[in-house]
Formats: sequence, C-alpha cells, structure tokens
Amino acid sequence: MPFDVACVGEAMVLVTPDPPAPLALGGPARIDVAGAESTVACYLAQLGLRPAWISRVGDDPLGELILAQLRGLGVDTTHVEVDGNSPTGVFFKDPGAVTRVFYYRAGSAASKLGPGTPVPQARITHLSGITPALSDNCALLVDELLSTRTCSFDVNYRPRLWTTGEAGPVLRRLADRAAVVFVGLDEAQTLWGADRPEDVRALLPGPDVLVVKDGALGATSFHPGGTTFEPAPPVDVVEPVGAGDAFAAGYLAALLRNWPTSPGRLRPPQQIGRATEHKTEAKPSAPALHTDNATGHSAEAEPSAPAREFRHLFVPLPGRQPVHTEEATRHNAEAARLRLGHRVAGAALRSTGDVAILKEKL
Repeated sequence: MPFDVACVGEAMVLVTPDPPAPLALGGPARIDVAGAESTVACYLAQLGLRPAWISRVGDDPLGELILAQLRGLGVDTTHVEVDGNSPTGVFFKDPGAVTRVFYYRAGSAASKLGPGTPVPQARITHLSGITPALSDNCALLVDELLSTRTCSFDVNYRPRLWTTGEAGPVLRRLADRAAVVFVGLDEAQTLWGADRPEDVRALLPGPDVLVVKDGALGATSFHPGGTTFEPAPPVDVVEPVGAGDAFAAGYLAALLRNWPTSPGRLRPPQQIGRATEHKTEAKPSAPALHTDNATGHSAEAEPSAPAREFRHLFVPLPGRQPVHTEEATRHNAEAARLRLGHRVAGAALRSTGDVAILKEKL
C-alpha cells in the first residue's frame, strides 16, 4: 500500500540554551529534532495520514534521537539509511537581542542523498528548497523526483546555505515543475523581487496549485478553479519556527482527504491540464547551484511532468459545464484546505520546538 506522502530531506538535532541565554555563557540546553520535511511528516501523521520520511542519518546518538522521535509520532522511517561514515547534522540557537543560528551540517549523512536513493511510492512526494542546496547530488535527487513523481515543493529559502543570486534561479526553476508549491511572499520578494501574490504567480505559472503565504495576513491560492484568499486567524505567537512546514502539512492533509484513491474516480492522464506522461528517454542535467549561468525558467529545457490526478478537485469533470454553485463549492473547498493549513500553523506558533503536539482533532 503506497504512502500518502513521502517526505524527502534532512533532519538535524537542534540545541537551544534553556532558559534562553547566549551560548557563550554556557549552562543547560534543550535538545530537539528539526527539519522541514520531517516536520511536515510529523504533522501529517498526527492528522491521520500515512507519511514516510526518507533521508540519511549518522550512526550516532543524534541519528538515533531523530529516528526515535519521528517513529514516536507515527512517521514511517524504514527507508532512512544509517551512514557509518558521516555524522548527523546539528545546529545551535544563540538567543540574544537578535537570535542567531549556527549550523554544522557540511558533510552530513543527509548531504550524501542523491539519484537512486530509494523513495517509496506515495500519492505525493514532498520536497523543499533546502535539499538542493546541500550538495550537487542532493540537487540531482530533487531533479529526479520532480521528473518522475507528483510533488509538492516548499521553497524554504535558507540564506545560510546559499546566496539569493545562487538560489533565486534554481528555486524558481524547481518550483515551477512541482504540482503544488508553497512560498512565503517575503521569500518571493527576496529571491525574485515579487511584491504581490499575483507577481509570484506570473513567475511560477507551472504549478497546478501555488499557495503564497503572507504571514499574519493570510494565504492566497492560485489553482485550476481560480484564486482563493483565506485570512490567517489571530495567534499569540510563542515561537515562529516550523509554522511554514505546519501549514504545508495541514494543506496537504486536507487535499489528500478529498483526493479519491479509487482508480475509477481519477481522471485519465490525457485529461489533466498541461501535464503529460513522464518521458524516460532523456535525463536533464542537474540544476546549476554555484555558477553564474543558472538562468530562469525555460519550458523547452524542462522534462515532462508526471500526470496530476488531483486536478479534478478544482475543475469540473469532463463533459460538465461549470455553474455558479459548482464554482462556489470548489472555492469553498480550497478555502477549507487553507484554513486547515492556518490551524496547524497556529498550533506551531503557540508552541516551542519544531513540532507541536496537536491536542485537538483537526
């Protein structure tokens, strides 16, 4: 039985002084697990879906901690490789007037992910823009999965990993090949100079669903049925870490709950918008990460996208004419998906650590 979501990427151990104080002062610290894709997997499991996390960890106590925590929350980790030669990544928070973060992930076990990494079948494969910045092999893996799977992609720009000049063209090209994309408007402004959600859509016309998050204001979804905005509910913020990943998990959970699994109810690939069957004759080169010739999106250079069977949730089935009530129903359904994203993000914002324990049924 395939997983609902296969989440592919690095998780690390996070060390935070407790109570908060500058690292240079020493003292007690709290050890947590943090990682964009693993966080999404943890929330999906709590929301009743069947996620798998695919990665590599070192053969060390930090790797054991990561695996134990994810398993404890119901995430399948059977496809995680334990590397006896490379360490698990770790990073430290340095609280102060401005909190700083120090990463120690160069040469980590997860940076050795690459093409051919065994990724189980899933209804959606979730990726982020962090992974292609870890190594050239990691970039090749992301390229491979976008070419062969129905993928969601969270841009997740990390300036400590690469500059805007390096990241901007690569992340735009990768995001434009995914089926579902999440990006913060602040990220889009930094990477591409986009000031409005509509500007982001103009830069990323490829995804079937593009969700542009604008912090406390709300989120705008561009989808095959139109455009839907859903305001974010007010939240007393304790810590913003992990809220974007929580939002992505909530949205994907709502999408998958309404996505029928019976083959008879799925639209055939030839009727799914612009997406076509993946062609295996030619394999594209890896995205350029550290060269000046990494350019913007080029439709001719990109591989064909896999068929995306969930589009029927947004557009009328073949042979049916859209009517006002049907359009309203579809917009209401998309608003409900965004609301679940906001609710899970709200739980994250009210908690410390990377993953909040959901105490209410969502």
